[in-house]
Order: sequence, then structure tokens, then C-alpha cells
Amino acid sequence: SSVASFQSGPGMAVYSATKAFVTSFSEALHEELRKSPVHVSALCPGFVRTEFQEVAQTGAEIDSIPKFMWLNIANVVSEALAGTAKGKALIVPGTQYKSMLMWVRLVPRVVMRRVSGKIVGI
Repeated sequence: SSVASFQSGPGMAVYSATKAFVTSFSEALHEELRKSPVHVSALCPGFVRTEFQEVAQTGAEIDSIPKFMWLNIANVVSEALAGTAKGKALIVPGTQYKSMLMWVRLVPRVVMRRVSGKIVGI
């Protein structure tokens, strides 16, 4: 999934909504299957240095995204494996994105939408 699942994504409305479904579905499956040998985790990274932005043609200006928001793919994989090994339902790599989740819960949604839009140049 993606951290996009936790807030509206101006310029990426369908992507954010789809990711919200995937995260919610994964968390529900995690709970439904907790007594079985099957384990489900939702990996929700932020911006990861891959070819995704170019291929997806999100409309976001990659250069406008602050450098501190980019995650290294090796770190994402490491956190994903560690979280999965611990049986976590939700894995959010990167301190910046963990703290973002706190803000998403505390700050009014309209403010978060506007900030999100500014980050991607809308």
C-alpha cells in the first residue's frame, strides 16, 4: 500500500482511494487470520527512490518533493522484513512518515489536503 492511504491525495485521488482500500482490507485480514498460520501486513511507504514516479506519470514535480521525504529502498525493505517478522498489521517505514501519521490524526483534514497538494505542486 502507501502512506497515501491515510489522507486525500490531490492530483492522485484514485491512487489514494485505492491505497486506502488496500490498507483497510489488509488490516481486516490481519485480524481475521490472526489465529491461523497466515499473516497479513500492509507496507505503507512514502516516496521511495524508484522509477515509479516517472512510470506512473502522477503529475507531481519530483524536484518539488523535499529531499527528507525520500526513502532509500534498502531501508524500506529492511523495515518491511522486520515488521513482518514481528507480525505487525501495519508497517510504515521512515521516521518522517511515522510522524506524519501522528499529524494526519491531529490536524484537520482540510489542512492536510492543502499541505499534501502543495508538496506535489497543486
